[in-house]
Amino acid sequence: MRLARMLLVGYSLFFPLLAAAGTAYPVPVTVDRSNGVAYGSLVEARGPNTYLQCTQWDSGFITCDALDHYGAGVHCTLEPGANPAFAKNVLAINNASFVEIHWNPATGACTDMRLINGSQFLQAPPAGDRPDGLFRVELYDNEDGTFAFGGGVSTARYFDDNPWEFISCDIWASGYLYCVARTRYGSSDWCYTYEAWNPSFAESARSIDSASLVRVAFVPSTRVCTRISVSKGSRYLP
Repeated sequence: MRLARMLLVGYSLFFPLLAAAGTAYPVPVTVDRSNGVAYGSLVEARGPNTYLQCTQWDSGFITCDALDHYGAGVHCTLEPGANPAFAKNVLAINNASFVEIHWNPATGACTDMRLINGSQFLQAPPAGDRPDGLFRVELYDNEDGTFAFGGGVSTARYFDDNPWEFISCDIWASGYLYCVARTRYGSSDWCYTYEAWNPSFAESARSIDSASLVRVAFVPSTRVCTRISVSKGSRYLP
């Protein structure tokens, strides 16, 4: 079961449990060896007795490893060139990431990776630290037949008056992409595409981290993402 699919569609169930700052979704490392899936958010995987990591070695060979609080672990491997998008996801993992690894339990081969880079997986900063408040998540009408949403990743997480706010993009190594945002007022928008349709969109989505300002445009009638811009800079950090 891909439990992590619930992360973005089921937030309303978790609002009463969230802190006063922007939407947070800490996900402890979980390993299900029988079904060949392991997942967790990077900031929740830092031990001392848990970890989640993937490595692309100089040969192009990929290994992924995880260990959860119950001592369940996994080690899966991927041959060089077997799944280029998986390799790209490995290199895109950062401090704002949720990672879900799939593998074949019979062979130990990594088969797919879901990578979500977004504000809801960031660690809360020390008291008093905030990014520039100009970059709140907003929804837009581009007046060219497309709508858009955008905002600063750290800004969406770190303000005390925004319990609803977040922005993220979800990239499957198997090709599916999904971006979503919600403002501090509770309004939300989303769109989807596929890497095969829009390779440059996938590359930009992979680059999202805590130093990013993200803006995504989409066609409202189809919900297909059309454009994404990712700006990175010091003003977007706490």
